[in-house]
Amino acid sequence: MASATHNSTPPAPPVTVQARIRRSLLSANCAVPLALFNALFAGLLALMIGSAALTPWLAIACSLCVADLLVRMVVRRTSRAAMPWPVLVTDAGVGMLWLFAALRFFPTGVPELQFYFLFSIGAAALCTAVYQHYWLPACFARIGAAMPVAGWQLLGADTPFAVLRASIVIAVWLAMLWLAYKLHQALLQRLQLTAARDALLRQVAESARELDVLREEEARSRAEAEQANLAKSRFLAHSSHDLRQPLHAIRLLLETVDDSALDQASVHVIERVRHSTDALGKLFDSLLDLTLLDTGQVAVDEHDVDVRELLMEVADDFAELARSNDVTLAVDATAHQASADPTVLRRMVQNLVANAIRHTPRGTVRLRSREANGELWLDVDDTGSGIAPQDQERIFEEFTRIADATAGQAGERLGLGLSIVSRLARFSNVSVTLDSAPGRGSCFTLGPFRATLPRVAAPSPAALAASSLAGQRVVVLDDDAETLEATGRLLKKWGLTVHLADRPEQLGLEDADILICDVELGPGPDGIEVVREAQAATASRIKPLLISGNASAELKARAQAHALTLLHKPVQPAQLKSAILTLVGNHQ
Repeated sequence: MASATHNSTPPAPPVTVQARIRRSLLSANCAVPLALFNALFAGLLALMIGSAALTPWLAIACSLCVADLLVRMVVRRTSRAAMPWPVLVTDAGVGMLWLFAALRFFPTGVPELQFYFLFSIGAAALCTAVYQHYWLPACFARIGAAMPVAGWQLLGADTPFAVLRASIVIAVWLAMLWLAYKLHQALLQRLQLTAARDALLRQVAESARELDVLREEEARSRAEAEQANLAKSRFLAHSSHDLRQPLHAIRLLLETVDDSALDQASVHVIERVRHSTDALGKLFDSLLDLTLLDTGQVAVDEHDVDVRELLMEVADDFAELARSNDVTLAVDATAHQASADPTVLRRMVQNLVANAIRHTPRGTVRLRSREANGELWLDVDDTGSGIAPQDQERIFEEFTRIADATAGQAGERLGLGLSIVSRLARFSNVSVTLDSAPGRGSCFTLGPFRATLPRVAAPSPAALAASSLAGQRVVVLDDDAETLEATGRLLKKWGLTVHLADRPEQLGLEDADILICDVELGPGPDGIEVVREAQAATASRIKPLLISGNASAELKARAQAHALTLLHKPVQPAQLKSAILTLVGNHQ
């Protein structure tokens, strides 16, 4: 639509120099003063000479001035010729009239009258040079030969210095012609500069129109791409529950398998399935992170985070992966705390550690924190193959993998980890930098975070509750039969008494200590509403835990508003057990 608007109003054609001269020659600013001055000086000549024979000449002179003015007006409105040749006829007529006056009425014997005569002719010639220099043929035709003829007449006059006076008159006539020529040349230069300026302005205007069209097309394309990207992200966000539900059930079922009852080949198969399930879970986590970032659902909620504890927990999470890659994980952290969102910070460190292990087939990955001037920096340092300088910027782009990456799980090699770290760092108002060279490993640095003084650590709720988990009565509510069965089998393996329900009506809360509830329960109330009713029915005695495949900010805000613990599918068994231990510890 924007292009059509621009094309419907094309720019006006350029005005040539000849057209500008023609327009100036025929304009009222030129024609009217020229006619008035010629009539004025003709009248002065007739008045000063005082000859009755000049009366018809004066009438003709005034008639020619009016005729010249009318011809210019008519030509300006009707003719489209390059030059107004009819004007040349009237100008020649005026010039002939002044020549006739010089031949017929020149006062040869009276010096005073000669002066008046020459003054009138010279003044008329000067006006012609000033107002008629636009077109030299018309200018020279009007100036004509009146002045040189008058000068010649001086030679026959019986006056002193006749030759000198005649020479001065002819010199003045030549000066008038030269003035008209120089004015015409200056006019041409000015008009050419004006034409060049107008041409440049037209080019600028055309370039601006084209640029506007390109900008509108770019904006439209960008808007369409953003809409498509948001649609994709919304689809992933809305369908994440359905995508994660089977994976969540598989993880829980695998954890219930008793490896001691299986032969070596079966144990190997189970381990491969567990490893593939973990890789698929990481892929879902990466895609979900990108979805949340694209849809603007990442909200940074800063707290004081114990950096040493966080780094130790991340190292424990990756201990098995590090052993399988013959990598040693080391933690060297100060006792300071960092002001950061714990979930976002953990995610960034996890992605950096996973990337370091993948690119360090044998060696050491060190997690380090350092404090300076009230600022805290986190380093993930490895002794891997290093990264070439030409790859150090593009590795933070989505789906980018460098050529010398070591083999890993398919889900781990999509090239999303560092991109997510970069985008989460921008959301957290910190930077992520890289110091690397081929053959000497890589060091990724996050920061700066505001450092705070460490607080005295208190015993963790999980440690306090570890001995009291057995015998706890748990009610599990989930509308997916496979997930419900897998969760029940895993909880029973941990020594809990389990009651399973696939509808809210089947809940038995009389003796229950814990309620594990899925948020998406199909038609009817969702998990948060069910939990709120259960708390009201048990006077808040029951300890609720929500599980959902929906990681939207709205759901997180609802859970926080009711002080409910929320886990996102697929849930690691260790994560589920830690959450239950925390619930038990908080209520003791």
